[in-house]
Amino acid sequence: MPQVNLNIDFNQIREVADKPVKRAAAFMGLGLNAAYDKEFKNYQLAPITQIEVIPSNLNSNSISHLKSEFALWIIAGGLNELIEGFESFLERIHLIPLLIKLRNGTLTHLEARKERKKFTYLGLKDKLSLLREKHSLNLEDAPYLESLAFARNCFTHRHGIVSPADLKNGASELTIEWKGMDVFVSTPEGEEIPIIPSAGKESIFLKKGGTIKLRPNVIRSCKFAKGQLIQLSPHDLAEICLFVKTTSRAFIQEVQAYVKRQVIPAVEQEVDG
Repeated sequence: MPQVNLNIDFNQIREVADKPVKRAAAFMGLGLNAAYDKEFKNYQLAPITQIEVIPSNLNSNSISHLKSEFALWIIAGGLNELIEGFESFLERIHLIPLLIKLRNGTLTHLEARKERKKFTYLGLKDKLSLLREKHSLNLEDAPYLESLAFARNCFTHRHGIVSPADLKNGASELTIEWKGMDVFVSTPEGEEIPIIPSAGKESIFLKKGGTIKLRPNVIRSCKFAKGQLIQLSPHDLAEICLFVKTTSRAFIQEVQAYVKRQVIPAVEQEVDG
């Protein structure tokens, strides 16, 4: 039987991973900037046509409450975009080992169809487990992504208030983790002064000077007890978006290495950027 090369367009796969991250970052930025702007109070959906679902004369306290709830709604939507987008990215990744095994004759078309159907209905954690256990594709930062998926579920189903359904394996708290980076000034005295986030400081005076440094892959960890509202700052959310983007890039590199390990004449495209 003649052998046919596989043309794997990793740039296209990267675009599938990047698009929901860009959408989440932009939409959360637009929404949270409106929610936190004290001067923004235009909450009517269609003021020109005078269709009022809720009264147009709400007092300041009621509007503040609406904006607080709106912020939670925006965060829920942003996390949902990130998680579902990453699952769509995994759908593309999953096709690669199936096609390779079909090509090698180690998987039948019936087996491939069954696995593909099963994979489609799995959640993020189980998708990652299947890729790891059946195809040796291991995502190093999978636990962090899974914790973000738990946060998404809590926002989507319980308005961000932690319930027993969010506490897994007897845990007393819901833990959310991701990797961020610290940007700081290192002074001659050995002090580290954070620059990002600035903690409200517009400028920092350093009498003896200092060196700006960056510390990558810093594990952020937030814990929330039952009944507690999950709180994530705009800085947290920006870091989470960047983390999801860099994680997808790292996984593409893992898949590229996987393809090169296969004894087949595969044609690959390197990922730009």
